[in-house]
Amino acid sequence: MNPRSSCSSTARSGLRVVRLLRAKRIEDAQVRTYLCSADDLPDGSARGFEPAAVSGHRMFVVRRGDRVEGWLDSCPHVPGAPLAWRKDAYLSADRQSIVCYGHGAVFNIDTGVCTSGPCLGQALTPVPVERDPRGALWAIFPNASN
Repeated sequence: MNPRSSCSSTARSGLRVVRLLRAKRIEDAQVRTYLCSADDLPDGSARGFEPAAVSGHRMFVVRRGDRVEGWLDSCPHVPGAPLAWRKDAYLSADRQSIVCYGHGAVFNIDTGVCTSGPCLGQALTPVPVERDPRGALWAIFPNASN
């Protein structure tokens, strides 16, 4: 056995391992966590979640037609304060706005920007939501360990 070829092949396979590990770290830069089936979220509704994969992060989603938008459940007026006054009560009576019932802030349902209330002009923190081919909704969070 030629020591040079052995060393060279080890270096090449080591390089492949490093490349694979780097790719895995990039994938791990985000945490995908299952929320629910899109069928379980009727059009014009909102639903809150506390995903186990990202402890300490409450969030909610709003469905309008085929669009599902996700937001952290935290009012910009008092960070960490939840918006809903009861389970899944995130929307105004006409279902056209998101409301913080603790502070009276009203947010644009599409952009999350406050249009009325104590945090005028500030915005909710978006949480990307993906729908897979089977209709499952997944929230995408940055991985806190990176």
